[in-house]
Amino acid sequence: EEARLTYRLEKTQAFEIRIEGEVHFSKVHLLDEVLLLEQFTTTEVNIGAELTEKLKIYYLENGFSEFNGTYIENKVNNKMNLTLILMEGPLVKINDVLFQGQFSKSEDDYEALFFELSSPQTQEKIFIKNDVELAVQNVMTHLQNQGFVLAKLNRIFFQADRSNPNKVDLVINLEEGPQLEIDRITIDGHRFFSSETIQSLLKIFPGAKLNLAQFENDLARLKNTYMDRGFLEMHYKNDQIGQANEPGKNSILTYSDDLQRVSVNIKIAEGPQIRVNSITIIGNVLTHSKLILTELDFKIGDILSPQKIEESVSRLQKTGHFSTIDITTLEANSDVSERSVIVKVTERPPGIVTTGIGVTNENDYTFHGYAGVAYRNLGGWGRGLSLRGEGSYNPSQIKFLESKLTIGFLEPYLFESRARFRINYTSSRYVSDILKRKQTIANTATWSIEQDFTSHITGIWDIYSISNFVDAGITREDEIKNGYEREDMVIASTGPTIDFDYRDNLLNPQKGSISRLSLEYSASAIGNNHVDNFLRTTAETTLYNPVLLRRGVPIFIWANSLRAGFLKDLDSRNDGIPFDKKGFALGGRSTIRGFPTKDIFPSSNLLGTNYRILATSSYQLIKSELRIPLFSKQEMSIGVFYDGGQVLIENFDLGDRWRDSVGIGFRYNTPVGPLNLEYAKKLDKKPSEDDGAFHLSVGVF
Repeated sequence: EEARLTYRLEKTQAFEIRIEGEVHFSKVHLLDEVLLLEQFTTTEVNIGAELTEKLKIYYLENGFSEFNGTYIENKVNNKMNLTLILMEGPLVKINDVLFQGQFSKSEDDYEALFFELSSPQTQEKIFIKNDVELAVQNVMTHLQNQGFVLAKLNRIFFQADRSNPNKVDLVINLEEGPQLEIDRITIDGHRFFSSETIQSLLKIFPGAKLNLAQFENDLARLKNTYMDRGFLEMHYKNDQIGQANEPGKNSILTYSDDLQRVSVNIKIAEGPQIRVNSITIIGNVLTHSKLILTELDFKIGDILSPQKIEESVSRLQKTGHFSTIDITTLEANSDVSERSVIVKVTERPPGIVTTGIGVTNENDYTFHGYAGVAYRNLGGWGRGLSLRGEGSYNPSQIKFLESKLTIGFLEPYLFESRARFRINYTSSRYVSDILKRKQTIANTATWSIEQDFTSHITGIWDIYSISNFVDAGITREDEIKNGYEREDMVIASTGPTIDFDYRDNLLNPQKGSISRLSLEYSASAIGNNHVDNFLRTTAETTLYNPVLLRRGVPIFIWANSLRAGFLKDLDSRNDGIPFDKKGFALGGRSTIRGFPTKDIFPSSNLLGTNYRILATSSYQLIKSELRIPLFSKQEMSIGVFYDGGQVLIENFDLGDRWRDSVGIGFRYNTPVGPLNLEYAKKLDKKPSEDDGAFHLSVGVF
């Protein structure tokens, strides 16, 4: 037998959707984020009714209790024009929240608690009955978790504000009842800590009031304290807190009949205190086991703790050699104390090829490109070799090809320690003064040592760095026109840098901080030529603070950066210190936005070409920015910012030293960092300067 199945495809009706009557929400928001027209599919015949119903549900959920919507269909040629007509009605707002009844806290405390446990709409005082009732239930649950197990909600009602019918008062009548009091305490199964120590860690004593939520947190803290001492498998045999109205057989708490007192019975299973007996590496094909052992934060004979395991995983991840890392013990969940530790890794490909091309708005527009190759695990010992070439060309103003070639070598375990030894050589040709059309040819070699003291603190010492500079005009005519000659010099230096990185995310941080302090010493004794001996130090710190948390998610991110530097000439040979090499200048996206390249200050127009510092110089900079998510999505945000700073040069009057700007920026998060489009306006524009500037970049400060 055979059957023939036939499909007939028919052309469906084309629709154009419009919205009229919207007030509180934009057309774009309603069409793209509520109706989701780009993803919209339906089997319904009446599309207008379906879309109107979706809008009604959305408006009701956002406090528009009197919303009504209709639609009009009008066919023109082969297209159906569908117009959704909205009658939003008033947005009902919460005028006041009143608490009545018997309770120990103030009404203001309860009102703050109500809004803290509310939905985002209720926090904005939009009246949605279901959300309000849920918030009140959350308050009652919170009270019970605080130990008020007899807390009772007597009544909740809503009354309209007589002066404004679009506002309501919420009246909540409740009784706290008594807070649980600890009757007696028994602790079994403990050997490592005494009963007194455990009670102290749990903050529980006979006669004390019991906060159930805090008690649960303290139980977790006690468990973590055990684990930090090597008791990785410690657990509670009776691991339930238990409910007052449903006491479990396995409960830590036993309530009295009147629900006013509670007995605490903690049964601890400490398990063995785990020590490292042996370490086995699995999964490494190219990488030598000794490399992995060097990065581990524990060795044979050590007590094993979660912190040591976490630090070891972090260090192995930072090497870049592994995609997955898992550290376990072979005798898990046994009474064996001396354990075999298994470190299982999955290796990444050691070779990397990168290329890229792009354009920025620098000096009207500038093309950038780069290509690089790197091998990160030579011989399986983590040694790295890299080669990278970069180029930039500005066809609008400069018409000069800038180039940079960098060769690097890394020895990650100097003398079998965790100290990293680096050699970098860079050869570059770039425009060092756009106003005077001056180019610099630079060749730099640097030998340095790095050491991670912790996963957050890194020290770097540039043992020796030597740079040969040749300054000249882009053309000989540029030198003649602007009154300068070719200059050659050598700068040799040494000095330390220390980094403190406590950001929660390297590419798009929302909290934490990053700081850096560096010191550079340069002298003729180590290779300077045609440059005075000098001391240069810089310091900077950036703080990321979440503002107005809503259910653990920050509504705003406030980022603040403070930076400063100091430069001192240490002798009086009058060679000075070349300003364009080691001096401080401000302007551009990384310092003060709104100042394009030609407005960077102090400029060569003010100082003169090839200016040299003969005494001291310093700078101070502040950047402050408030970042606000758009459309309730973290992927896209808007930022408003202020940048300000000054440069000081001893014995040189720079006039109006403090320069600053304000601006706004839009950001879209990408896997390599936020893509930024910013505009900043100068607050003290000079006659020869532009009002401000746009900046396009990737990354955050």
